[in-house]
Parts: sequence; structure tokens; C-alpha cells
Amino acid sequence: MNLKAIRRCELCREDVDELARYAYKTALQILGNHEAAEDAIAEAFKAFVKLSPFTLQRFEDEQHVLRFFGRMVKFKASDEIKRRSRQVPIDHYDLPEDVPGAVLPIRSRELRAALGLPPGAGLNDVIRALIEGADLEGLEPEVLQAHIVEGVSAAAFAARQHLRDEGQVEVIKDRMLRKIRRLLGLGRNANFWIWRFD
Repeated sequence: MNLKAIRRCELCREDVDELARYAYKTALQILGNHEAAEDAIAEAFKAFVKLSPFTLQRFEDEQHVLRFFGRMVKFKASDEIKRRSRQVPIDHYDLPEDVPGAVLPIRSRELRAALGLPPGAGLNDVIRALIEGADLEGLEPEVLQAHIVEGVSAAAFAARQHLRDEGQVEVIKDRMLRKIRRLLGLGRNANFWIWRFD
């Protein structure tokens, strides 16, 4: 893979083929058929060539490019799943058994589909997909995990991480929520999550 050319957004045929091969299995697993998987990859390429020079220059190596493109394909495939779900009326979804209480007001099957997960995926799979898909960083993954799985309060989390006060946790939480809302295609004020922070 010619990393210098990719940083200039000049993809040769070999690079396109390698990226497509890398992402095809993921797209196929999410969408379930060859034609839809190819369409998702094509849409991802359209978005890839529109990336800003700043983003392109941040690619560190070949694996970084592959992972980045793989996420783009996953998002495009998930968009297609969401589009399909809007066309089919669904009466009821049960939350997975391991979800503590009513933590996920967004319907669990819709959430799994948006993340490209199979219908039977458990809570830990959902959390891992949110962390990866929303590019959570720093303490954001720990806040998500501690709150949803352990039910830890903001004050307790701040003490555990040696933060100055729980207000710092709220800042991290708000930043994380914005990323997740963008990932799921929800509006800025969408109240899709019930938080148990005190």
C-alpha cells in the first residue's frame, strides 16, 4: 500500500482492491448479501476521497488506513440497516437479559443494527462497539463501562480515577454522549440514554 499516495488521496487500483478486500467481510456480515456489501464499500470510497488533507495526513501506517476505512464501511452498512428498519414497522423489542434495568431507552435491536451487531449480541458487545465506533478515548470508555455495567456514581468514579471532582466526570460523559449521538445519527438533544449518575 502506497501510504504517501494515500495521504495525497491518490489511490491506485491495488490500494482500492486491498481496502475493499479488508472491509468486505465486515460489510457482508452486517448486510447479509454480496450486492449490498459492495454498495456499502462503494459509498465508503466516495466518502474516503472527500476526506480533508488534515485527516489524510494523520494516517500513521497501513494498518491505520485499513482500520479507518473498515470503520467507514461499518458506518455505511449500519446506515443501510437503519434505513431498512425505518421501512418495516416493528412492534416490540426486548432488552438483552444482561441490561440492568431500563438503561437503554433506544430499542435494543435498533441499537445493535446501528452498530452492525447481530440481533443476539450482549451488552458487553454493544459497549465494545460503542467504544470503537464512536472513537471513545481517554477516560470515556471507562466512564461508559463503569456506569452501564457497574452502576458507579459520578462521585465514586471521580474518586476511583483521582479526579478533582464529579464535575470532571460530567464533562467526560457529555463529550462521550455527543460522540455516541453522532455515531447513531441522533440529534444533539436526543434523550436516548438514562444515566444513573447521581
